[in-house]
Amino acid sequence: MIIMIRLIITTIGLMVSGSLFYSYDPLQMFHNTGQDLKSVTSEQLDVPKVSNHVPRHIQEQQEQISLDSILSQYEEQLSLLHEEVEGRIQKVLSTAMEDYYEAKDNDQGQSVTSLFFKYRNVIEHLELQADESFAEIYENLERELEQHGYGKSDALPIKQHYEEIKEATKASIIREARGKF
Repeated sequence: MIIMIRLIITTIGLMVSGSLFYSYDPLQMFHNTGQDLKSVTSEQLDVPKVSNHVPRHIQEQQEQISLDSILSQYEEQLSLLHEEVEGRIQKVLSTAMEDYYEAKDNDQGQSVTSLFFKYRNVIEHLELQADESFAEIYENLERELEQHGYGKSDALPIKQHYEEIKEATKASIIREARGKF
């Protein structure tokens, strides 16, 4: 049992940081492959956009928008993105745990490696979606900063914060996987 737990923890760690190549659809390997996982990866991340359209008469009054004001709007978007990704990760981990215990209870002999491939693919897809959503947010931020006379480099704290959130999320996944498996 201890060896099985260690293998699961190791594979979850590899799922987060490793990259392995496989040539089959891992979502077809387990019983629990219904809409749960497909809905997690098929839906676009829904992050509200900051409206860049400002009527001319208001724009003239807002020429001196502070850098902190602009950054805080995008920091809020980043928080919303993080919350949505965290929710989806929790759903994936919950489904992985159900899959593991179902296979174990039914003595299906499913390998931990097979389970790893399935959920690594889902987590990587979520990471890609989050990166794409962040890139869009970041481009909008840079554009807005330039419109108000600031430089693109003023957006770097938001990018650094996003990278910190990604690393913290990866560490959280590993910790949670160790606790559940």
